[in-house]
Amino acid sequence: MDKFWKVQGEGLAHSVKRFNNLEDAVLEAARLANQHPGAYIVLLASLGHYRKEDVTWTPHEEPK
Repeated sequence: MDKFWKVQGEGLAHSVKRFNNLEDAVLEAARLANQHPGAYIVLLASLGHYRKEDVTWTPHEEPK
């Protein structure tokens, strides 16, 4: 999973969007701020992720 950004307008319906680059997220945040004066537009960045993987068995090769 790659880093991503989300833009969320506080109190705005259907205002959460996900972006693969910071530049597009900043442009969307500015667009929403201009469209909704007084609303808080929040720009969020992913820091990392957790993932639980199943335990698997991998046999070692026999020494030669």
